Amino acid sequence: MNVRRCLTVASLAGISAFLSAAHAEQGVVPIEFPSTLSDGDACAMFGLSETQLHELQSRLHLTNVQLLRMGPHMVAKSLDRLTMPEADEPEEAMEWRFRQRAGADGTIPRDAILIAKAQRDALIANNAVIEGAGPQWEWLGPGNIGGRTRSILINPDNPDVMYAGSVGGGVWKTTTGGSDWTPLTDFIASIAIGCMAMDPNDPDTIYVGTGEGFFNSDAIPGAGIFRTIDGGATFTQIQATNTANFEFVNRIAFAPGSSTTMLVATNNGIFRSTNAGQSFTQVNATRTLDVEYSPIDSMRAVAGQGNNAAWSNDGGVTWNVAAGGAGGGRVEVAMAPSNPATVYASVQDFGVFRSVDHGQTYALIGSQFYMGDQGWYDNAIWIDPMDSETVIVGGIDLWRTRDAGGDWTQMSMWQFAPDSAHADHHYIIEHPQFNGTTNRVVYFANDGGLYRTNNVYSAVDTNGWQSLNNNYGVTQFYGGGGNPLGFGTLVGGTQDNGTIVYRGSTAQWIRMFGGDGGFAQADQNQLQFLYGETQWARVNRSDDVGDTAASIYFPSLTDANPGTTNFISPIRLDPNGNNRLYVGCSRLWRTNNARTETGDGWTVVHEDVGSNHSAIAIAQGNPDLIWVGHGNGDVYRTLNGTSANPIWQRMDQNAPGLPNRFVTSIAIEPDDHNRVWVTFSGFVDNNVRFSDDGGATWQIRSGSPAAHLPALPVNSVCVDPEVDQRIFVGTDLGVFVSEDDGMTWTTDNVGPANTVVDELFFNTMAGMKYVIAVTHGRGMYRLSLSETFTTPADLNEDGVVNGSDLAILLAGWGGPFGDVNGDGITNGQDLAALLASWG
Repeated sequence: MNVRRCLTVASLAGISAFLSAAHAEQGVVPIEFPSTLSDGDACAMFGLSETQLHELQSRLHLTNVQLLRMGPHMVAKSLDRLTMPEADEPEEAMEWRFRQRAGADGTIPRDAILIAKAQRDALIANNAVIEGAGPQWEWLGPGNIGGRTRSILINPDNPDVMYAGSVGGGVWKTTTGGSDWTPLTDFIASIAIGCMAMDPNDPDTIYVGTGEGFFNSDAIPGAGIFRTIDGGATFTQIQATNTANFEFVNRIAFAPGSSTTMLVATNNGIFRSTNAGQSFTQVNATRTLDVEYSPIDSMRAVAGQGNNAAWSNDGGVTWNVAAGGAGGGRVEVAMAPSNPATVYASVQDFGVFRSVDHGQTYALIGSQFYMGDQGWYDNAIWIDPMDSETVIVGGIDLWRTRDAGGDWTQMSMWQFAPDSAHADHHYIIEHPQFNGTTNRVVYFANDGGLYRTNNVYSAVDTNGWQSLNNNYGVTQFYGGGGNPLGFGTLVGGTQDNGTIVYRGSTAQWIRMFGGDGGFAQADQNQLQFLYGETQWARVNRSDDVGDTAASIYFPSLTDANPGTTNFISPIRLDPNGNNRLYVGCSRLWRTNNARTETGDGWTVVHEDVGSNHSAIAIAQGNPDLIWVGHGNGDVYRTLNGTSANPIWQRMDQNAPGLPNRFVTSIAIEPDDHNRVWVTFSGFVDNNVRFSDDGGATWQIRSGSPAAHLPALPVNSVCVDPEVDQRIFVGTDLGVFVSEDDGMTWTTDNVGPANTVVDELFFNTMAGMKYVIAVTHGRGMYRLSLSETFTTPADLNEDGVVNGSDLAILLAGWGGPFGDVNGDGITNGQDLAALLASWG
């Protein structure tokens, strides 16, 4: 059927049935929707109260007509998630990361990460580590999720060669047009990539700006500009940028046709170089987010600054503030390649402005509808190289005009990603051979990674979009957990991309629920139960291994709000075969029935002591022994943790005392509960502490002078349950291991090297023991620690193949659970293998 349909407000009574039928038909042309829809009609159509409608409008940043375009099913689904935020909170996330790592004076030293990297390099050299000689890390993905990306470059001579700059995962390269990606294993992988620029005359020479200056003033700084001259094989820091002026490099622009003259936009103003970065001159002192040269005239340039647009007609030597109101917040600018006198500016909280005099004066042509209230964070603009009246602006979603702002069409709907482009857009670039006719390809960088459309003029909603997150592994996890049953399920909470689940396939992680994910846990005895949280301790549970999830914190967990908990709050399941779940806010909360909790059963078991809980540990074999840590360095222990009112004893003041820094993790050794490890954040020395007498005294375990941990945050500690004295720690520069109780440490340059590792834990997967590394920028990794120590048919790991294993296999029939032979599906072959191992 190929019929053009038209909806009018008069036909509201039949809209739901109509939409269902229309979406089900094959070959139906796009529906023509009404231009307006009143709140009353929308409420009547979808069966919503006015409060529910307004909540949907606010949270989804959609009008009633846009809700109509979603269709009844998606509106109902969104309504179900009103208490489960879908959009992330980028400012709070960045403040949280900063507060974790700041020193006692509230700052992070400018060169702290570089100093720590030099110490790490010395450790590797001192210990003569042979790369790849030890156990090998295996990347587990996610290969289909992506992460926050602020820049894309395309080789004009070979467009299949592309580069992407991730905020947490460094620079990546593809030689296949995005069908697969490879990380460029250089130190910059652990620094926030804010921008990139390609030499106009040499596509193998690339400049990479670090530091993400688009956030609040607490954003973590970078280390200037790095350069590669060999297509990313090696990078070196440009020494002239190793100063405080280049902590936040937001944009790099070359003069047209020049390999030596460039402008750099930073939080400290605009800097100009005429010798390819050997030296720079500051030409403007205003915080600048964007700078662009005219594509044909090296004398003309424009800039988007913190509160205004600016222009230059002498090659960027001097700058003038533009007239016409293009200011008041973050400004992004773009010059029309087909008519450089035409300049567009996207202004936070105001909208789209247009100039026809090289950016000297502007006029408003569109409101800030596409940015919501976060144009300081996601704000992108692109002009068609062939047509100066075709413009795309990106904020939460993408919008397109073909008549210089007369009419706007919404191109993407983030709720449908990856079938539509993900939310929060940062950069847009066309294919080098874009001509508006035979080539209409445009690429988009956003919080979900990388997307492409083959026809930028027709892409709309879920039509015409393609995700390029094909092993583009830059997902930023906060925490994770694992289930040893079957092949070993993993669950983790991410920044920007919700809580996601691994069920055996690196390229097919599934989304359990949205928002900014946090810590996560997996039931050790029943594989279907997974737990996670959105920001502010809003705990959720899945009863079906991540296919769906429901809130379990409301109404009784009353600390689950800003001000009474950390942005990311610790959650821990009791490992002792029951379903107690603890959540650390200003107070410590517990439910004794996590598998059936609906939100009414939470109770307080540790009162507010003046600093939010930041770490929880429960002893294996003794559920009454619980340790907790706080953001100010306080550490407490209870010996009767399962009681209604546990008695707590402060432990951090025992000789010689523990640091007054953020407690990141606590580990109680499973075979000797008097042995306790505590780790701390901060770019300082001695962030690993140990007690062998239950906390009565403390020792520093940062290693010997020749085998010492660098001075950087230690985010997680885990103790090998089978190998005495083997300790792993996750840091802001990868994983370190000690084989002698922390007396000496070593690391290597494989796996999650140079990457922030937020959590480590042990898990059994298909009969093998692994340590899992949860990274903030490179996904998850696993490291095999033993040969197979049980038959794969022993699905519940109890040492015998019997009816319990058969029940697991049958429950997973047709899917990945119960997969004995490792082919990814549970079927008759697995049943035969299990029966052959019976008893």
